[in-house]
Amino acid sequence: MPVGSELARRIEDQLSEEFSQGGRNGPIKGALMRSRGGMRSDDERAANQIRRSIFVQSSIDDLLHEWRDDAAMIRVGKIAIANAILSAERQSDLASTSIGAGEQAYAAISALRDCWLAFVLRNLRKGRGIGRRDVEKVFEEVAFIVFNYDRCIEQYLYCAFQSVAGLNPGSAAAALAQVPIVHVYGDLGRLPFNAANPHDILFGSEDIIYEHAFNRIKTYTEEDHDEKNLKIIHTLVQNAERIVFLGMGYHERNMTLLFSGLQLRPNCKVWGTARDVDEVRLQAVQSILSTSEGRSRARFEGADCNSLLARFTADIFESTL
Repeated sequence: MPVGSELARRIEDQLSEEFSQGGRNGPIKGALMRSRGGMRSDDERAANQIRRSIFVQSSIDDLLHEWRDDAAMIRVGKIAIANAILSAERQSDLASTSIGAGEQAYAAISALRDCWLAFVLRNLRKGRGIGRRDVEKVFEEVAFIVFNYDRCIEQYLYCAFQSVAGLNPGSAAAALAQVPIVHVYGDLGRLPFNAANPHDILFGSEDIIYEHAFNRIKTYTEEDHDEKNLKIIHTLVQNAERIVFLGMGYHERNMTLLFSGLQLRPNCKVWGTARDVDEVRLQAVQSILSTSEGRSRARFEGADCNSLLARFTADIFESTL
């Protein structure tokens, strides 16, 4: 999934395609036209401002935070994010799973046998003695705090529960609902596993991006005011015995959101991938995560997700083996 500068580049390209001189109608314009009040001149101004200035930002989030006092910038930015993420979901290896748990979905899940989620599921199941119909119990001591907007974790586990445990779609959805998955900055909406809510959005949906979808995306400033979500995140972090960062850039803002004012458990240990991560950021995180005696509790490796998990399997999964 695109994050950071890659997500920013895709947004810039799409906005240029639709809003540069002679630009065509596309999904972002379509979403604006169908939103309350329709597309306004302010929206066009904001779209052009985003595409012309985003190249100097590390991410679309940073840009929207800088322009947080401009409602049109926030509105267009959120629609652009929603469009880019839905497009990425459609192009992902999980795309074929959105049509149901048939042979195509099985082939997609099987092809992802070497992904980090498969590694986690495989190692959490070892030695637990949990029946296949109680697959959600595998995750009783695990939670996911997600900084991305996509729903890949949810889609993968929903399909994996059906494939691995033989659950029907309703039982797989019920099992997934027991797994704590918190999106720090929001997501595109619940996946329509039970088709119960008209606001649910299919993985990689090609439908019009309606307001109920893009309004679920949070800016930095909005997250400050989402006290319920912050409380859930802080409770998970404070009670954790193991914290594993996968694919993180350790942005100062994200680290402050996770750890500011919190006291970690004395026995809490931390691991994290650190490929192409600024050394200054890593030193800052090490300082945040040090014990009261000044000892480092974190180990960062210049490895990909699977390599990190494989290298420290015994330690990371110790409490569940």
